Amino acid sequence: MNVYNSLKRVFRTDIQCLRALAIFGVLGFHLWPQVFPLGYLGVDIFFVISGYLMTLILSRVSTHGLTFTAILDFYNRRAKRILPPYVLTIFVTVLVCQFVLTRSDFVDFKEDAIWALGIATNVKDIIKKQQYFDSTHLYKFLLHTWSLGLEMQYYVFAPMLLRVIAVNPRPLLLISVISSISWTAQCLIADDTISFGFVGCRLWQFMFGTAAFYISQTPGNGYTFLVREELEVEKATDKTWRWNTVTYTMIVFSLVSVVMFPFVNETTIQYTSNGTRLFATLLTGTAIALGPNAMMFSVTTVVSNTLVYIGDISYSVYLVHWPLGTGNLTVLLTGNSYAMRIYQSLLDFGKHKIKKLFVTSTNTCVIHKKLADDKTYCRDVAEKLKLTLAEIIPDIVIVNQRMFETTAFKIPLIDAENDIASELLRKDWAMISNYTKKIIIVEPAGGLPPEQDILKPLRLNEADLSVYAVPLEQYKAEVDPGWDRVLKSINNCPKCKAVGIRDHFCDDKSCAVYDTESRMSLYCDVNHHAPTAVKRYMPSIVREIEL
Repeated sequence: MNVYNSLKRVFRTDIQCLRALAIFGVLGFHLWPQVFPLGYLGVDIFFVISGYLMTLILSRVSTHGLTFTAILDFYNRRAKRILPPYVLTIFVTVLVCQFVLTRSDFVDFKEDAIWALGIATNVKDIIKKQQYFDSTHLYKFLLHTWSLGLEMQYYVFAPMLLRVIAVNPRPLLLISVISSISWTAQCLIADDTISFGFVGCRLWQFMFGTAAFYISQTPGNGYTFLVREELEVEKATDKTWRWNTVTYTMIVFSLVSVVMFPFVNETTIQYTSNGTRLFATLLTGTAIALGPNAMMFSVTTVVSNTLVYIGDISYSVYLVHWPLGTGNLTVLLTGNSYAMRIYQSLLDFGKHKIKKLFVTSTNTCVIHKKLADDKTYCRDVAEKLKLTLAEIIPDIVIVNQRMFETTAFKIPLIDAENDIASELLRKDWAMISNYTKKIIIVEPAGGLPPEQDILKPLRLNEADLSVYAVPLEQYKAEVDPGWDRVLKSINNCPKCKAVGIRDHFCDDKSCAVYDTESRMSLYCDVNHHAPTAVKRYMPSIVREIEL
């Protein structure tokens, strides 16, 4: 007889509500990462819940004998529940993508799909050193399958591991040892792809769920629930119930606050990620352990039922939210090396708005054919811009280019009405406007003296990095001749939008070269901003990516 047939399902409303919180966090992080930067902790909540449920299922099976047949039946049931919608999502996404992606992008995507079908997206990331918070190409439709792969990898050895814990006279002590080793490994392993995506470095989160199971049980064969619908044990006193309810409410409120906390600085997230992950995991485990004996204050039936429903469909939502959550705009990013330097950040910050991103650029060249100094070298972008626009028909064009090296933009603007360069800019904006709905022109960054050693102050660990700031007048002398002409040239361009960037690192006296808080350089060389600087003003650019 199948041992599962004789086991009555125990429904936990509180766990379904935790699932709802987890999926809210994940959706917020994937669709609005700047608003909910800690939403990724929703995955950690899922891991703890999974650890608890696996322990529950296998402990109930073990009361009937944890035989080889029972273990195979466990795998069979897990596969039937998880794999059909998982595989269907992948195949539907592949089917759609072959019609909407370019050939090169589809080749990249097919590789992702193959790894996902092998339930090994996290393994691929480890082998290829691709971090979850990075993106090698725009169309990471199956990025979220890393966590599903990791969870199913845990299922492979869960029966054996949980059996060892169950027969141990001190299961919580063994769980603590395993969790400590796993968490320490995650904190100390320098390779982020391993510490983030290797199942051994995530084992501690599943173990927190296992610990919650044992804490919520009373000793005895089969680990009888403290609270069941049949009221198999005495009810707690009113005082105890109220205390548990107050504690549970505070824990859940804290967990919601952490996961959904908005607009956290990226540097803060980077330096506190291990702590916030531990805190969220601990809160989740504690909430699950207390759940049978407590409930939230002031939760209406409608709200509770809604959260339970969202929890019920959380797996399906998790499977499809990423393929359905990408943007719908086609964007052309053009310019010179400045455009290439913001390419990756544009992907990271704008993935929720952008459907297709095309990039055309040539080092040192502006996109204005009649203003380029070397018309032969700059032919690929400048002369073919109109052809490129006609072929792509982008919704939005983003222009980011250094202008100071071009002769026409070295002289300060004096007479805007009769300035030849300004007039040529107007004509180019008018031409581009014929092929797009919006033109976003990004203010160029100022450079540094060629002889400046950017790394020297960092090597010497100098205390005050602000002394290396560039005087504002020096910055303006390089940037303003070209930027002033841009601002004047778009006066009669209704589709044009200028995005200034200097306010993100300049005050009324100077412009920063280093981030004094993180002690990182804002420049990767004397001509180009580093990602540290680009991330400061990229939200301003992404805000304009809308029609």
